[in-house]
Amino acid sequence: MPQRWTTFFAAVVLVATTAAVGSAQRNGNPPIEPVSIFVGPRERDGFKDINRGIADSITDIRNSLSRNEDWFVLSFDEGNALLKLEVLGRGVSLTGDMVATTIGQTTIAAVPEKQSVVTLLKAGSYELPVIGDGEGGWRAASDLIVADLMVWVDSNRSRLRRLQSTR
Repeated sequence: MPQRWTTFFAAVVLVATTAAVGSAQRNGNPPIEPVSIFVGPRERDGFKDINRGIADSITDIRNSLSRNEDWFVLSFDEGNALLKLEVLGRGVSLTGDMVATTIGQTTIAAVPEKQSVVTLLKAGSYELPVIGDGEGGWRAASDLIVADLMVWVDSNRSRLRRLQSTR
């Protein structure tokens, strides 16, 4: 894909991501007390399912959560966190959409790529897959996950308060 198309798509997704996070902040009020959240890899039989991509996405999600400190407080001890977000993996797929432009007598067509980060949110025995995907790169996908988490927290405030009081 030509560099200018990549730059164009990155700019479009950045604007969309910023709007999505801003919309979540405007449509919902932050919780009275920020929700504690642990972000890490899935662990099975004592082994952590992690590779460089998952480690990078964990860092991206933690950074995005840190920028929303009215909503979340990062916990590095999963036993003390109200929520746990397991980063399961990430990948690149084609969007299936074709973008074409004509320059003079030449038509250039491209199929943009979409970066996806797959996570699993846990609150007690409750589990919810949360997927961030878009053409803006891994950080944009991580920002979309955090925007979805903000909507989820806003919609589940009373249940989260009850869960917190039992801890």
